[in-house]
Amino acid sequence: MPTHLPISSLLRPASVAIVGATPGSGRGGWIHEQLLRLGYPGPIYPVNPRYREIRGARAYPSLLDIPAPVEFVAVALGAGQALDLLEQCAQKQVRAALFVASGFAEAGPTGQAIQDALRRLALAHGIAVCGPNCYGIANLHGRFAAYGGSLTEPLRPGPIALLFQSGALTHAVMDPVAARTSGYSYIITTGNEAVIELADYVAALADDPHTRVIACFAEGFRSPERFFAAARQALDAGKRIVLLKTGRSELARRAALAHTGALTGPDDAYDALFRQLGIVRVADLDELIETAELLTRPAPARAGGAAIVSISGGSCGVAADLAQSLGLVLAPLAEPTTERLRAILPPFATAQNPLDLTGAIGADPALLAGALAALAGDPQVHALALALNTPIGGDEAGRALYRAMCAAVATSAAASAVPHLVFSISSGHYDPEIAQAMRAAGVPLLMGMRESIAALAHWQRGVAAPGPRDLAALAGPDLAPAAELVRRAAGTTIGERGAKAVLAAAGLSICREIAAATPEQAVRAAEQIGFPVALKLDSPDIAHKTEAGGVVLNLASPQAVAEAFEAIVAQARRHQPGARVEGVLVQELVRGGAELLAGVTNYPGLGPLVLCGLGGVYVEALGDRAMRMAPIDLDEALALIGETRAARILGGWRGSPPLDLAALAAALVRLAQLAWQLRDVVAAIDINPLIVLPQGQGIKIVDALIVLREPDAPAS
Repeated sequence: MPTHLPISSLLRPASVAIVGATPGSGRGGWIHEQLLRLGYPGPIYPVNPRYREIRGARAYPSLLDIPAPVEFVAVALGAGQALDLLEQCAQKQVRAALFVASGFAEAGPTGQAIQDALRRLALAHGIAVCGPNCYGIANLHGRFAAYGGSLTEPLRPGPIALLFQSGALTHAVMDPVAARTSGYSYIITTGNEAVIELADYVAALADDPHTRVIACFAEGFRSPERFFAAARQALDAGKRIVLLKTGRSELARRAALAHTGALTGPDDAYDALFRQLGIVRVADLDELIETAELLTRPAPARAGGAAIVSISGGSCGVAADLAQSLGLVLAPLAEPTTERLRAILPPFATAQNPLDLTGAIGADPALLAGALAALAGDPQVHALALALNTPIGGDEAGRALYRAMCAAVATSAAASAVPHLVFSISSGHYDPEIAQAMRAAGVPLLMGMRESIAALAHWQRGVAAPGPRDLAALAGPDLAPAAELVRRAAGTTIGERGAKAVLAAAGLSICREIAAATPEQAVRAAEQIGFPVALKLDSPDIAHKTEAGGVVLNLASPQAVAEAFEAIVAQARRHQPGARVEGVLVQELVRGGAELLAGVTNYPGLGPLVLCGLGGVYVEALGDRAMRMAPIDLDEALALIGETRAARILGGWRGSPPLDLAALAAALVRLAQLAWQLRDVVAAIDINPLIVLPQGQGIKIVDALIVLREPDAPAS
């Protein structure tokens, strides 16, 4: 968004006009009704030439007939009238406008042309535009709602900002949970983002004093770099960002493009960036809502784990399995805690975590209070969760038991510094009585066991925004010699020999090799290096040598080397007639260690990401890789390695010696520095295999390829 556009006028306008207002239902009517219901403090001007008065307010034939200044205009008419109305907004010196109608870019070329013209007009006149193709905006603390949908539940102001690219999904999650959440600061649906983008709203919410958590649904980012910059701004300001982003599947990526025209980008790259920044990514809408609610609370004040209490052994078993799969740490109970629990539990119960209170609680409702007191006193417990069935149902005796249990949780929460929460073991409708009791006690009520345990795991990790990235320091030493080799390269790829020369110039360790153009040269090179050796095709036109029959290993004699040379060259010419074949590379045979993949992918809009995983010829089948945005430091490199399946091999596998993890981490740091310094010219670096040798012996790069950016490719 150009800096001159007044996004504050979208979020906190002093006056509102509704073009297309009606006395009945429909988007124009709903917007008017919600402004009145919230008690919007500014003037409201309905615009519709068919009415003289709407909902007790004078109606105007057109926007230009309003005699007073107007800061915000909600347009509830079709796409065909959008450009004329925006021209009127410009004449009226309106600062912000909302277009709720569909029929723009998502509808095809004609709609795209209207949207493009709308954007040009808005930028020319400095008008901040929300939409089109959206539900609109609500600012509950400011009692402002230009929201083109019917809000059936009373919405309370609170600390959660809903920021969705889908208006329908916003509506779907908002009403069912309104009465049990902490409340909302803003409800924003962005639609097609013709002018104001997701990143702009995130940046605005970063400075909002009422917002603690931004719950975001995104199909794609129009300006990924701007989104991540805004997210960093929000995280640095102490906000938490919970994100549901589609695009894990190809079908979802195509759906996003068809729906809003947004490009989704590579999902694994986004995953890496989210983790690196501290954005919490969730799997579905239910997890989004439960996690956002829990993250409004402070992170754990002490180390340790959670304790879960239930009256069902089956629930405890399911909770234990979910905790393991979702990464929730359960506290190991101290011996004094288990002794206190044994003293109050029936003989057939087990003092463990998760804790099953058994059906004995029906005869002794005070059992829960004693269990909560024991668990809250354990120094390893930093959160207490009670799993209940909600809605309650059943007879009055059952309801009385559940009321007593909720009262016990409320009393325990008030007496302890350990955070408490209640969650339903199944998703669905909640019990209003429990919701009211828990809200009064300041205890979160979550729905669904999987969603609640996932939310508790996200909260437990307490992912704070990492400190500001000092790019100048992370970029490392000037790698000018390597950069010069890259910039002198011709074509769009740098083959193995040239790529390894670049990596060696950057300070990375390369296996010993000699180029040979004839069988005789190959034999002399092998004798110089020492048998056994490997021969590899040397061709700038054939990137994948194994598929071309261009790799022969373990050659132990001059005759074997000469014969392998002839075979490799002949097979390469059959595989790809016309390819340039310059001979072979004679390489030392690196023995021992593990074959890994390392590399760089430079995504437009995201920048270079360094990656690592299991390598060799099965790299694509194994699919083992983890990523980080370059540049990185040693700690990030070690964390990156730890996310791969290769990490188990590096530590020593089935009696094999541990490998040189420190050398691998240092190599990844240097590779990321090279990628960062050459981000304007390098599209990708592929190192496969990179051999990690036993501890203290370093690494060896055996094969590499560098792909250059196309001259007209967008810079990252």
